[in-house]
Amino acid sequence: MKNKQRAIRGIKKIKTNLKFYIVYNEKGRPKGIMQAKKENQQVSEEKWLKGVTCFVINENGEILMERRVNKGLTPGAFDLCSGHIDNLEIPFHAMIRELHEELGLDHREVGEKLRKVSDKPLPLRFKSGDKTRNFHISFFCTKLTAEQVKDIKKQDSEVSEVIWLPSEEVFEMIQKGETKFPKEGDYSSIFENVRAVIKPNPEKEQVIK
Repeated sequence: MKNKQRAIRGIKKIKTNLKFYIVYNEKGRPKGIMQAKKENQQVSEEKWLKGVTCFVINENGEILMERRVNKGLTPGAFDLCSGHIDNLEIPFHAMIRELHEELGLDHREVGEKLRKVSDKPLPLRFKSGDKTRNFHISFFCTKLTAEQVKDIKKQDSEVSEVIWLPSEEVFEMIQKGETKFPKEGDYSSIFENVRAVIKPNPEKEQVIK
C-alpha cells in the first residue's frame, strides 16, 4: 500500500502505510484514526467507525445471508455482505471491495448494478461479547444474474456459509434482532427501497441515486 497523505476535516494529516479506520463521533464528524489491527483494544462507547452492507438479490428475489465465522465482530451471527470502510475509501468503493472479497464477485460487474438504499448512514450499536461497537452503516443493494450466483466463492476466513432466503423473511429476521443488526434500528425505508429493486415499479423512484 502506498503512503496516504491527505487533509480531512477534523484531522490534521494522515500519513501511514498501515490499514486504518477513521474514527468519528456519534454525529459522524471525524475525530482521528486508529490502526485496523488495534480495533479490539481501542474500541469504546465514544468512538464510531463507518461501514457498509449490501442486500444481494438473486433472480428469484431471494436475499443472500452469510453466517459469520466464529471470531471477530458478531461471531457466528447471520449477516448481509458487510465490512468496514478502510483508509480513505468512499462507501461505494468499500462495498464493491467487500462484495469481491467475501463473495468473489467481479469488481466491474458488481459496480454497474450496485445501488444505495439508505439516504444517509444509519447509526447502529453492535453488541459483541462485553463490548459495544458503534458504526455509521451505509446500505446498498445489488441484483445478480444466474451466472453470477453460480460464480460466488465465499471467503472462508470471514464466512462459514451462505444461504438464500425469501426477502420478507430476511427483513423480519433483521427487525427481530435475529441477525447481527440491532433490532432497535429503523430499517423501514431501506426495506422499501430493496423491495423496489426486487419488484420494480416504473412509476416510482426505485432507489436512492
